[in-house]
Amino acid sequence: MQNLARLGFSKPDSLYVIPHTLGWRPFWCHYFCYETVLELYDKETEIILISAAASLLVVSREADEWLLEWEINQPPKIAHGKIVLTKDELQRAFGLSFHPGESGDELKKLFGGQSAEPGKYIRWENFLNVPCPGSGDHFDPNFSMMLDDEIRKAIHKITKAKGRFKKTPRKRLKSFLKK
Repeated sequence: MQNLARLGFSKPDSLYVIPHTLGWRPFWCHYFCYETVLELYDKETEIILISAAASLLVVSREADEWLLEWEINQPPKIAHGKIVLTKDELQRAFGLSFHPGESGDELKKLFGGQSAEPGKYIRWENFLNVPCPGSGDHFDPNFSMMLDDEIRKAIHKITKAKGRFKKTPRKRLKSFLKK
């Protein structure tokens, strides 16, 4: 919380349920979440890539909302998905806003957490799962990450941008990767 205060972000919401932990992480977060890194923040295309050993999350603007697409590659299985978040939901998911939200209290009570939206995300302190809590083991179809200041700053910057792109995020990403 000290780092967030230094960055000028607000204080925690009122419902904060400490989850059961497996050592240093919530039970629903995969144990490789500590490997999560910000691979790319491109303000021109408004795309963020976050990755870990076997997973990738792409955050991009879709009109006035935010598209999160992920892939978990644990051969022989591959899981992938996508969700759309509002700006407020994206900021809450990444710990930049602590407004309690509309519907996450039951999820926080069941699994423990600081912020949640059913079918979209659950977060406790620096641990974030998209789109839902899992078993914390291999083959969970969710993206688990450990947030750091670099990831939070990138999300903060991208949500402050004006949103000037007409192409779909997939086309923007492909054109960026061709450079």
